[in-house]
Amino acid sequence: MNPPKTSYPGTAGQARKRILEAATKLFARRGYGSTGVREIAAEAGANVAAISYHFGSKPALLEEIITGFFEDYSRLVHFAVDTGDPIEQRLRQFVRSVVKLFQENPERMRVALLELPYDQPEITSVKIERVRALVDLFRSKMLSQLPVDQVQAVPLHVLGPSLLGMITFHILNRDLLAAIFGLELDERYYAELPESLTDLFLHGAHGFLERAHQSEQEP
Repeated sequence: MNPPKTSYPGTAGQARKRILEAATKLFARRGYGSTGVREIAAEAGANVAAISYHFGSKPALLEEIITGFFEDYSRLVHFAVDTGDPIEQRLRQFVRSVVKLFQENPERMRVALLELPYDQPEITSVKIERVRALVDLFRSKMLSQLPVDQVQAVPLHVLGPSLLGMITFHILNRDLLAAIFGLELDERYYAELPESLTDLFLHGAHGFLERAHQSEQEP
């Protein structure tokens, strides 16, 4: 796979950005397999040759979308966990940051996390590499505070996907959830969502009852 070109001055750079945005939109709405390069070119106001020039191929274009998303994701993880705060505070900051990233980039999130073409093993390899790096960072920065026996007892292969799955479900289905539960998807909602998800992740349903009790005790 040809490596993507990373910078273009002037109109070339703008064309490249438009192609990335068009591909992200179409992959998110139609799926990678159902989207052709001609459709991407038309959506971007470019020609097929421009896609070949800037990215080399459709798989390389998908790889760039995934790589860019995980780079942003990785920066957020570093910001949240690379501190001296207690584990719970770092976890809360992590969830807040991820909710914000997903909220502001729902189409990029959908493509990066959900698109996995079975006939493109190199895409699978990219995802494995990126996610493994995040898991290693999480393990070294978050779990290093725990005793060794507790670290060994933490099933990251269960807990990690569970937390990410909760966040992803709420963002992908936010309009549906809003209609069902009569929610307002405003600043207050997005401020409360990460706190609720963190409480649920750390303490289960009991965490909500405990937080409600604490609120009642506050003057």
